[in-house]
Amino acid sequence: MAAQINIFIPTYNPVAIQLQQAIDSILAQTCEDWTLLVHDDCSPQDPFPIVEPYLKDARITYRRSPVRLGIAGNWNACMALATAPFTQLLFQDDVWHPQYLEKSLMALKMHRNVVFTAANHKYKDELENVAFGIYDTLYHHKRECMRDGVHNSHEFLMQWIENGLHPNLIGEPSFVMMRTETAKACGLYADNLPQCLDLEYWTRLLQKGDLYYLAEELGSFRVHSKGASAQNDLSGVGMFDRLLCLEKLIKTLPETADRKQTKKALKKNVVMMIDKFFHRAKSSTTSAAGATTKIPLRLYPLLMGGLCRYMMGNRQ
Repeated sequence: MAAQINIFIPTYNPVAIQLQQAIDSILAQTCEDWTLLVHDDCSPQDPFPIVEPYLKDARITYRRSPVRLGIAGNWNACMALATAPFTQLLFQDDVWHPQYLEKSLMALKMHRNVVFTAANHKYKDELENVAFGIYDTLYHHKRECMRDGVHNSHEFLMQWIENGLHPNLIGEPSFVMMRTETAKACGLYADNLPQCLDLEYWTRLLQKGDLYYLAEELGSFRVHSKGASAQNDLSGVGMFDRLLCLEKLIKTLPETADRKQTKKALKKNVVMMIDKFFHRAKSSTTSAAGATTKIPLRLYPLLMGGLCRYMMGNRQ
């Protein structure tokens, strides 16, 4: 009998203990109706030896890409292999609590109008408090404004747009379970959005059906300096991703009123970004350690070039 859930762990240079903990958290699930594929993105050092002991379980398989696909490419390669009714990604350094799969699956089976679930989770700080504050703020914000249960997709999306898609209330793919048929209808993760490719995908899912939010903490997301988000923040890559997401929504939302609201949110966020970065350029801030920080000079051309593009007359 085919499994109900296809789980995919997309890997690249995983830390052995972290990948083992991720797989162990799957094996500890109260729901056992799943398959797992560890899909490696041509890591310099093949992680097969880490996975090999787990292959004794017939539900677990391993595949290695012959070429480097990148984050979006690896996610998409996984999604293309989904055949079960429900699909789930788990990052190589995240873990689930034992009832995560059971409770997510139950919500999807009970509500046919729900096309995906999102579960609350802790952020495990391994940054030694450097840049962790944003995750702590997000955690408390979600606890305050995300109620347990079904969220109407249109209402949720338009309120999110009103806030400029800030913050990512749905969260990371490790804690999102999707109906496979809906995910395939949404298409591929965008490879031109290094920082917000998951957020942009959630906006597409919300145009297909409702969201069920599980307010109970059902896992841990590891925050560390080698993570993609931390690396993007450091380099400035993806700083315009939310603007690009809003721009895409203007073209895809079906109703004129919704498109007008999205245009308004886009313009508001462009102005806010300009004000924010000019303010930071004029005044420096002092960290707790006494170090003075400003926007790195290498980011100015990227920043101003991108913002000028949005201020041009092609925004009707």
